[in-house]
Amino acid sequence: RFGWVHQGAASRSSVPWRSPHYPHSSMSADAPTEKSSLLPRTEKETRPSTSGTNLSQTTYNMVNCLVGAGILTVPYAFKLGGYGAVGCLAFVAMVNFYMARLLGWSIEKVNPPKEANWDMAYLAGEAYGTPGRTAVGVTFALELWFCLETFLVLIGINGELMFGVSRTASIVAAGALGVFLVLAPMRALADVSLLSVLCLGGALVLLVAAGAMSPELTHPPAPAVGMDWTTAAGLVSATGMFFYCFAGLPCFPNIHQAMTRPSEYGKACGAAFGFSAVYYLLIGGLGYWFYGAATHQSFTENLGRDPTGKMYASLTLIPLVAAGIFVIKLQCGYPLYVQPIVKVFESQLFGDVPPFQTQCINRVIFTIISVAFAVFAQRSLDAVASLTGCALTTMTSFVLPTVIYYRLCGEDLGRVERVFLPVVAAAGVVFAVVGTVHSASRLYHQAPTAAMSFGWQGEI
Repeated sequence: RFGWVHQGAASRSSVPWRSPHYPHSSMSADAPTEKSSLLPRTEKETRPSTSGTNLSQTTYNMVNCLVGAGILTVPYAFKLGGYGAVGCLAFVAMVNFYMARLLGWSIEKVNPPKEANWDMAYLAGEAYGTPGRTAVGVTFALELWFCLETFLVLIGINGELMFGVSRTASIVAAGALGVFLVLAPMRALADVSLLSVLCLGGALVLLVAAGAMSPELTHPPAPAVGMDWTTAAGLVSATGMFFYCFAGLPCFPNIHQAMTRPSEYGKACGAAFGFSAVYYLLIGGLGYWFYGAATHQSFTENLGRDPTGKMYASLTLIPLVAAGIFVIKLQCGYPLYVQPIVKVFESQLFGDVPPFQTQCINRVIFTIISVAFAVFAQRSLDAVASLTGCALTTMTSFVLPTVIYYRLCGEDLGRVERVFLPVVAAAGVVFAVVGTVHSASRLYHQAPTAAMSFGWQGEI
């Protein structure tokens, strides 16, 4: 990390610089690069390669968590904030990267046993005891669960478009397939995550192809479509949407636990957040550049259509292929979101890792409940998820990593970090409160219109 955040700790050390997390390490400013590891050489560094994920596999899993359902709304976020949303996206990416590193440093400080469930609830328990463990566990489990429900609903929507079956049938099928994926080990899920990353590339290609081949957008060129370089009123909403895009941060401790070489966690975070930020920038910028003021909340609604929503006869295949890609992408992310949620409740109910048969039963029960709720709320879940994102995602991705790290490593922090971290946590609380009030207000005012639409106009 940056040396200036440990001025206080460094001045009390007998060597030029020591890791605040592991005082027994011999890291110094003059040490060779290959010895500058935040972790000592322990059993976790020398596990056989078959027992965990390597650097590239870990990166795939992280990208699979960071680039999820939020991808569909990124061009719309650019519509709300104009191209000024680029700065908001960069800010959110950097904040979340720093929070991911705080989680890694907290794990290294605690150095939990490999048989424990490494998650934010475990870290909160080490920092604040049982009350902290319970409160944080429920908070991040609810956040991930609502993200998971969004996945199921979006799979239902795209499955309906692809196969012509009902959304309910698509949601049930996704849940049944999800049970098998949840039982797979993390190393196997890395291959699933690689497929997910390939789907992201396919989605970007389809967006570019649809925009380039649309007659209304190429004659005259796309920039003629109505656009704003900055819309101050929409920047707050755009920032909230970007935070929702990076909502997979609570999955990172479990991904860290599966690593063969935990000291490479920082490299994996850098690669994953770098890729995700650039990808969101390309999707958002190109989508807004192609469709401008006509951009829909889900950019798949624009593919192959003119600004009025009419389908081009020559581009009817593109939306179908896009729907298939996103069904695969969202299905691949399902197990990575389920694992931390189920482990929280297993730790509360069993106090330890239950037998494999019990784990299977727990995951089947959880999937049945999740599928039932997704079927019930499939017509209004987007509004609920928006509210939950402001109320919970900001807390789990902004506030909780900060306060956990501050408590665990407070005695080793430098003067700057002692001031900086409380300011960051306070800013996160303020943003969560303001965003929650704003989203709740929008939900309240839109509820009568939504109810009328659902009741008298059928499917949307």
